Amino acid sequence: MTCEADVLTTPDEISLLPVEADVLFQIIPNVILREESFGATVAATEAGTVYVDKETLSILKALRGRDSFTANGVATEFQVQVEPTREVLARLESQHLIKKGGMLR
Repeated sequence: MTCEADVLTTPDEISLLPVEADVLFQIIPNVILREESFGATVAATEAGTVYVDKETLSILKALRGRDSFTANGVATEFQVQVEPTREVLARLESQHLIKKGGMLR
């Protein structure tokens, strides 16, 4: 049974730690990048879904065919901030849309 204390108590937030800036990642092969009016949906059949903005969509499209990338590399190449990039990659990794590993070129 629910009581007043249940209604007044907020659940603990589950926070994701940003990924390390120099860890290699690659986008999973069957990821779907679907443009939406608000930005884009990033999804895969056996993985989760993440909603991103249009800038992130364009970066993910550019990274899609690459063997690997890092947060530092993305920030440098696309002239975006490292910390938000690390946070986005953490969200994508938590939903199994990117995976650690890859090969340096």
